Amino acid sequence: MFVSPQISEDKIHKVLPTIKIKIQYLKVITMKLAEALMNRADCQKRIEQLKVRLNRSAKVQEGEHPPEEPKELFQKMNDTL
Repeated sequence: MFVSPQISEDKIHKVLPTIKIKIQYLKVITMKLAEALMNRADCQKRIEQLKVRLNRSAKVQEGEHPPEEPKELFQKMNDTL
């Protein structure tokens, strides 16, 4: 059987500010991680859209013009990456 040691109120009051700071830090880290994951999802979506657009622009009949300039699409892809 585990018996928890008695912790004095004095020790609790000394440790409490440190615990509060660590909790705040974890909240900030969690928010930054969530933001990074959302940004990654947005980038992945943009990349997939750019791939489709590049594919459309690459498959053009001789004598016709692509719907979009491939160089500009590649630049957008590089900017996204």
